[in-house]
Amino acid sequence: MPLFNVLPTTSLPPRPWACYSPPMTTTLGTHGEIGIPPELRDADHLGAGDRFAIERVLPGHYVLSRIAHVPTSFSIATGADGLPVIRGQGGVITPALVREIEGLAL
Repeated sequence: MPLFNVLPTTSLPPRPWACYSPPMTTTLGTHGEIGIPPELRDADHLGAGDRFAIERVLPGHYVLSRIAHVPTSFSIATGADGLPVIRGQGGVITPALVREIEGLAL
């Protein structure tokens, strides 16, 4: 008796995201890279260096998700009320950016 049940590929649940594009084929490269077809790169404004998370849903079935861009620079300005305003590149302030700013204040 198996420890868990695995759905055969013919009985996978419907894919809610399938309505956005037809299935496309890509190939696993010699160094483990997977190419994203140009139609998808263009539609979602993907570029070299973009980061992704990959989840194994079932054996042979994966979900690839783009990871949000983390700012690498920031600026500090004075607001109309006289208080400092921190602006992160891309408009995002992350814990790592806060630590970097705190390090500059020492």
